[in-house]
Formats: sequence, structure tokens, C-alpha cells
Amino acid sequence: MTTHLQVIHPPLQSRHIIIAVKFVDCPVPILITETGCNHDMNILLPLLTAILLVRPLPVAVHKADPVSTEILARSSNSWNGKPLPPYPGETPEITILRVTIQPGAQLPRHYHPVINAGIMIRGELTVITEHGDELLLHAGDPIIEVVQTWHYGRNDGDKPAEIIVFYAGFAGSTLTVKE
Repeated sequence: MTTHLQVIHPPLQSRHIIIAVKFVDCPVPILITETGCNHDMNILLPLLTAILLVRPLPVAVHKADPVSTEILARSSNSWNGKPLPPYPGETPEITILRVTIQPGAQLPRHYHPVINAGIMIRGELTVITEHGDELLLHAGDPIIEVVQTWHYGRNDGDKPAEIIVFYAGFAGSTLTVKE
């Protein structure tokens, strides 16, 4: 049972209020009218309330989609704007790492010979390149990492930083070269 409520606004100079209550399963609307200079609702409101209590208005329930997809990052460039290198014509190999950096810790200076991307899952991490480019990551932030560029990461926060990193390399490739 669905109830539709419609207030029909009269011309501004009119002293009438007309309320139409229409039930979907009833072809004829119930009209409630009130005449008066101050539009006294003392009669209309109790009557309208009684009608709606007997036949309540439907409540729209929005069901959330059980599956959602959100692109966190998509680019042909790393976070500092440099283009990613082309893939070699080799057998691909995907590696996924969980890296945890304790508060106050700094990773050694290194570079990645293969394309990689990650997402911070907790804490914060500052990434600094050899050219002085800096990126501050917070939990939930994605990163498309620099390739063939010396850099390091530093946890200046007060809790461990944790990042999941996906390497798109090729069979037998080195993921990280440390200085």
C-alpha cells in the first residue's frame, strides 16, 4: 500500500488550503480543504495525521550494492610525474609484499628496476627521491612508485607504517636494488 500526499497551493490571494491524499490502491483521492484567513491547521493536522497513521507513507529503502569497485590509482607515470618504463618482452611475474616500517625508522636508499604500486594500509610514510621530490602517504593512500630512481622512505609517525606493494616484473627480475 502506497500513500501519496500532495498539497495543492492556491493562488497567493486565496484563503484556501487543499490537501489531496491519494492511495495507490484507491482510484479516488481524499480531499481535505480548509478555509480561513490564517489557514488554521487545527482541523487539518489531526485529520491528516489520522489518515497517515492508518496508511503510512512508504519509506524509500536504498539497498547498498553488495560489491563496489573504486579505482585508487591509474597512470602511466609514477607519483613524481615521470613516465613508467615499457614492459620487457619477458615472462611476467607479479610479486606482492607487505612492508612494515617502525616509528622513527628509515628505509635504506634504493631503487626499483620494475614497475610497482602500493597502498598504505596504516600509519604514514614519507618518500623522498634523490632529486628532493617528497610524497607523504597516509593510511588508504595509493602510490605508483618511482622506477630506476634512487629514493628512500621514512616513518616520522608514532605508529608502524604498513604498505602493501605490488611489483609487476618478469620472471627472475630483481625488485629492489639497495645502495
